[in-house]
Amino acid sequence: MQRKPPQSGGLPFAYVPWWQAAEIPFLAALTIGLVPLNDGPWERCKCSFKMLQYMATGRACVVSPVGMNNDILAQSEIGFAAASPAQWTEALSKLLADRKMAERLGAAGRALVEARYSITALAPRLAALFRRLV
Repeated sequence: MQRKPPQSGGLPFAYVPWWQAAEIPFLAALTIGLVPLNDGPWERCKCSFKMLQYMATGRACVVSPVGMNNDILAQSEIGFAAASPAQWTEALSKLLADRKMAERLGAAGRALVEARYSITALAPRLAALFRRLV
């Protein structure tokens, strides 16, 4: 089933349908990771998987301050929260104008993923949970 491209609100963008073989090159080609979300019950319960993917590739993020996104933003300086069009514009403008800051935030995001969300970090915690359950 072909997914319909999202609406852009009149802004230019390139829609890239998900395809497993293209995912890593796509993520590596990005300048900034974007996670726009509505602030509804569904979005508040979502995992921040896309944000973590951007961080793992060393990209600064601009995200809606919804659900787990807030939790991750509170852990380290990895990007910006943006709830309004003005905040999105300000955050993106800052990152595009100051590449050193974007690189620093991206590196902090990568370090956070390695320390808290990688297989190396999570496997011992999962193993300990299984040992407690058995």
